[in-house]
Amino acid sequence: MCIIITMCMMKAKHTFFILVLFLGALNQVKAQDTVTMDLKACMHYAVEHSTKIRIQQADNRDAQIDRRDAILAAFTPEISGNTYAYSNFGRSIDPETNTYIRTTSFHNGYSLSGGIVLFNGFQAVNNLKITKTAKLMGFTKEQQLEDQICLATMEAYCNVLYHTELEKALQAQVAQPVRKAVMVDELMERVMRLNKAKAAEQGTTLTYNAKANDLLIFADEGQMMLVFNNLIKNAIQAGANSIRITADLNSEDQTIIRVTNNGKPIPLRQIDEIFVPFYTTKPNGTGIGLSLSRQIMIKHHGDLRLEQSDENMTIFAVIFK
Repeated sequence: MCIIITMCMMKAKHTFFILVLFLGALNQVKAQDTVTMDLKACMHYAVEHSTKIRIQQADNRDAQIDRRDAILAAFTPEISGNTYAYSNFGRSIDPETNTYIRTTSFHNGYSLSGGIVLFNGFQAVNNLKITKTAKLMGFTKEQQLEDQICLATMEAYCNVLYHTELEKALQAQVAQPVRKAVMVDELMERVMRLNKAKAAEQGTTLTYNAKANDLLIFADEGQMMLVFNNLIKNAIQAGANSIRITADLNSEDQTIIRVTNNGKPIPLRQIDEIFVPFYTTKPNGTGIGLSLSRQIMIKHHGDLRLEQSDENMTIFAVIFK
C-alpha cells in the first residue's frame, strides 16, 4: 500500500459565488426610506454594490490561492510512506527424518521517505512569477473598475443636478395661469382652426369628437392653446397621417382630452425622458414642448400623461382635475 500526502487548496468557483451573492441580495431586500446622499456617498454606494467589483474580488481571491499553491509547490517537501506484509505456508521434506513437515512464514516491512525538488527547469520560479503578476493585475483591474464606476456615478450625479435646476428654471418661466370658465368645444374649435390647414399641408387629417356634451373647464385659454398646439405639432413631426382629438369625462368625473396619432411610436428607452426639460431626439428640437406643456398642466392642478405608444397609436391624455 502506498500513501502519498499532498497539500492542496480548493478555488472559489465563480458561478457558485455569483449565485450566493444573488441569493444574499434577495434575502436582504427591505423597504427603506428615501435617503439623500452627497456625491461621495453615491460613489461609495455604487462601488460597494457593484456586481463587477464583486466578481473581480472573487478573481483576486483565486489569484491569491494560485500564488499560495505555487509557493507550497516550490518549497514544501514531498513525504511518502509504504508498508508491506506477506505470509507463506506449505509442506516440505525434513532431510533428517525424511518425512513431510508443515511450514509457515510471515514477513513484513515499513518505509518512510521524503524529498524536495531542487531543480525542475525553473518551472517553480516561473509559476511564482506568473501567479505574482496575475495577483497584481487583478488588484489593478479592481482599481480601474472602481475608477470607472466613480466616474460614471459623478456623471449621473451631475446630470441629475443639471436637469433638476433646469426644471426649476422652466417652472419659474411658466406664468401663473389666469383661469376662467372655458367650453371645451369652443377651445377645440380654435385649436382645429389654427392647426387644420397646417396638418393638411403634411397630408395629415385632424379631427375632433366630444363624447360628452357641454364639457366645461377652468383654464387659461392661451396656455391651453399652447399645450394642444405642441401635441399636434409633435404628432405631425412623427409622421402621423391621422390625428384624433376626443373629449370625455373619466370615472372620477374629470374632463380628459386625448390626442391620438398613428405616427412613429416613442421608443421604450425614451419614454421616461420625454418630459425632461431640453431632452430631445430631433436634430433641430429644443426639448421644451412637452416639458413646458406638462408644467402648464401642473399649474392648472391637472396632468399631461403618455397613455400609450406602440406601432398602432400614440395617445397623450390632458387631464383637468
